[in-house]
Amino acid sequence: MQKQARTAKILISLVASMSLGALVLMALDNHRLTGGPFSLASYRSLDPVENLTSSFTTPNTHNWQQIQVHYSPAPAANLDQLAAVNGLSSPKDLNFHFTVLGGMDCSDGDGEIQATQRWLMQRPALQNKSFFGTSQTIRICVITDGIQSIPTDCQVKRTAAMIESLARKFSIATDNISYPRNWQL
Repeated sequence: MQKQARTAKILISLVASMSLGALVLMALDNHRLTGGPFSLASYRSLDPVENLTSSFTTPNTHNWQQIQVHYSPAPAANLDQLAAVNGLSSPKDLNFHFTVLGGMDCSDGDGEIQATQRWLMQRPALQNKSFFGTSQTIRICVITDGIQSIPTDCQVKRTAAMIESLARKFSIATDNISYPRNWQL
């Protein structure tokens, strides 16, 4: 009889502690990932990476063989802002295929991936001083300067998931993936 009472007490304690833990995680949901426990509820609003990497309007006729991740020192909340900050007349003129937005507190938009017109139309990036790849290189722009502000955990994880998806889809070897000098894997 004592054994059953002890088992019941342990079971009740377990259920109570799990419930309390779940409440704490939900209360801390809006904090940065590095700030401690979190729940995955905030990720529900982000589109799955697989949907983004396959979102192009023309048939895939381009032979992608490399991926280059780079930082954009210009803070921006979307492609229109990023184009304006870089002095471009339109987001169509951006010279990369995807952007990974950031936020200081893992708020809405942090880790959001946006495909540019260059990706949607399956066009290669143009050669310039910040682009050392070929016409077969997929360029990913992470919105941070990498010096004064580092990528958020959310940006790093979403970028890694996107690279994994792209590499799998286009059979890109890990040797053909380049990151900024201080990228945190």
